[in-house]
Amino acid sequence: MRTGENRQVKIEKLVAKGKGLARLEDKIVFVPYVIPEETAEIKITGIKKDYLLANKVAILDPSSFRVTPLCPVFEQCGGCQWQMIDYPNQMSLKVDLLKESLHRIGKIDPEILFPVPSPHPFHYRQRVRFQTSYQSGKMIIGFFRPESKEIVPVQHCFIINPLLNSLLEKVSLHLNDSPDLFQTLKEMSFSLADPSDEILIEMKMKEFPKNEAIMKGFLDLPFKIRGVVITREDNNQKVFGESRFFHLLKNPLNSQEIFKIRNSAGVFSQVNREVNLKLMETLFSWAQFSGKERALELHSGQGNFTLLLAKSSHHLTAVEENPLAIEDLKYNLQINQISNCSVRKEKSQAVLKRWDKIKFPLDILILDPPREGIDGSTIDSILRIGPGRMYYISCDPATLARDLKVLSKSYSVGRVAPFDMFPQTAHIETLTELRLKA
Repeated sequence: MRTGENRQVKIEKLVAKGKGLARLEDKIVFVPYVIPEETAEIKITGIKKDYLLANKVAILDPSSFRVTPLCPVFEQCGGCQWQMIDYPNQMSLKVDLLKESLHRIGKIDPEILFPVPSPHPFHYRQRVRFQTSYQSGKMIIGFFRPESKEIVPVQHCFIINPLLNSLLEKVSLHLNDSPDLFQTLKEMSFSLADPSDEILIEMKMKEFPKNEAIMKGFLDLPFKIRGVVITREDNNQKVFGESRFFHLLKNPLNSQEIFKIRNSAGVFSQVNREVNLKLMETLFSWAQFSGKERALELHSGQGNFTLLLAKSSHHLTAVEENPLAIEDLKYNLQINQISNCSVRKEKSQAVLKRWDKIKFPLDILILDPPREGIDGSTIDSILRIGPGRMYYISCDPATLARDLKVLSKSYSVGRVAPFDMFPQTAHIETLTELRLKA
């Protein structure tokens, strides 16, 4: 067996990053863009000690779940992994991936509910980040090729909001007239406010543009451009217009109440607002707050869950490291007239150590960490404090499983609800309920 050799395999299942797993002689082989039970011709691209890497050459026996992808650069662009799978089966496969991670890594088999689907399997993203480069006098805007830093040019993305696609076209034309500007541009992001359709443009550049009139020209494009924020490599910024936008967040417990949320450039926001609302509905349906609880929220961001958590509990402490997110959070609490929330700009571990030291009661802990999950020292502090209930929001089944394996020593892992925040990809968001063992 050698690199470049073509072989035929039967796909057994899908694994991490959405790749297919097959077996060839005595080795496992990983192949992208295939579906379980398919027979495929593959080309070996890498030989490792315990496994092989391969690319799909042809599908010899296609799955009944295989569909024609909408995107002309699917399999070239790294944005989507599963456009070739019909949408209902994507969700079933995500449950399989989640079960496998929890069983293999976490050594647990909790109840996993059927995923909450996205109302829009395409054009759902309210936020997008493009990579840019200038090569041989040519402007390139697109996304990285899978497992590469090569940029695949994109003129239309099928998973972003149509308004952002229209903006991409106009911005590209504007940049075409400004080659000096484009040569220093490294990355460009669009964020769309809901329901105002205001847009914030963020750009990362090697140097600030010398011709500021060109930058101000973005504000004159036929869209509701809130502002353009330029961040240089040394993290210094220039702002044309505003550096933040506002969106409205419905209270899932009271349809008459709507929260106003400020979101600054550089502060994370959920890309699929409709599924985010479904996640909030489930969290508060499970938690059944009485209004007497003392709650702690780690990684609160600008307040996606914070506002309703505070309104539902006796007192909430919200913890966040990002200084921009902290400023947004404080503003959002004030403008929505919420006064029973203490905000801490600290690392989660520092707050937990202090909480443990003073033995302050804690009824509910809400965890919404980044993809890396929770570090070991933080988990140790959580176990010492022993909150009665925990709700863990995760965007990575592997790190969730790793963390639950340790937490399950003291906690019963109850329901796990998957939410399809990212259709056409192998990514899945989950909400897990944990209760302190008697």
